[in-house]
This record gives sequence, structure tokens and C-alpha cells, in this order.
Amino acid sequence: MFFLTKKNYIHNVEKKLLFLLFLSSFIGYTQKNDVQVIITGRAQKDKVLLRWDINSPVEWQKANKKGYLITSTTLIKDGNIIKKPEKVVLTPKPLVPDDLDSWIGYVQKDNNAAIVAQSIYGESFEVSVAKEGDLSRIVNRADELNQRY
Repeated sequence: MFFLTKKNYIHNVEKKLLFLLFLSSFIGYTQKNDVQVIITGRAQKDKVLLRWDINSPVEWQKANKKGYLITSTTLIKDGNIIKKPEKVVLTPKPLVPDDLDSWIGYVQKDNNAAIVAQSIYGESFEVSVAKEGDLSRIVNRADELNQRY
């Protein structure tokens, strides 16, 4: 016959918690990293400013070529929640970065624009200078896409 003592009870709870902790580590490991577009907005008197980014360097590179479509979705009208949200496409053509020639004016005014243009259009992108044969040079080349992003 088995008697449930305080010691047995605590031991059982500890085993269950340890198992749950072990299981949760695998659940977190097996989850896919879904690509997301993160967006922030700020309303001004006569316009809304949007800023967005993608959480994946590979998808960022693809999006720079394919562009972004921006839609506006109205969820609340006159203080009431709309049953069927109204969607309006604000960009009939996808937004893509300006072509390389258009960046010249920006680059002359702002050094950061040169970095952005290089990250989008440059053949290589190194953020640090390393001597030939240095381990850091190898790491930089291997991680070039992440650096561009």
C-alpha cells in the first residue's frame, strides 16, 4: 500500500515540474521563426508617417527587390466597431528603394545614406576593416547578409 506523504508529494511535484521544463525547451526549439513585418506609425497634422522592417535578413533582401504594398484597414468608424473591416490599397505599385542613381543627392547630404545605399545595392558590405587572412575577415564575409540587414 502506498501512502502519500509530504515528502512523496513534493517529490512528485518536482518530477512533474522538471518534465514540463524539459518539454517546454523542446517546444520552443521546434517552433519556426515566422517572418513578420514590424510596423510603427505616427500621426501628424496632415499625414501619417510609417516605418517598417522585416525580422529576417533574407526576406529583407527579397522585399527590397519585390517591394511593399501598403493597405489601410478601417476597424472602427464613428466610435463603433465595423463588422466587416474596410481595406483600401494605398500603393497601387509596390514601394521599392529608389534606384542607385537617385541616391547620389542623399549621399552628398548624409553619410548614413551612403551606408544604406551600399547595403541595398553594393556588391560587398564590410563594416570593419580587417587584414587579409584575419579570422574577422572570414567571419565578416560569412555574415555579410546579416550585416547588410
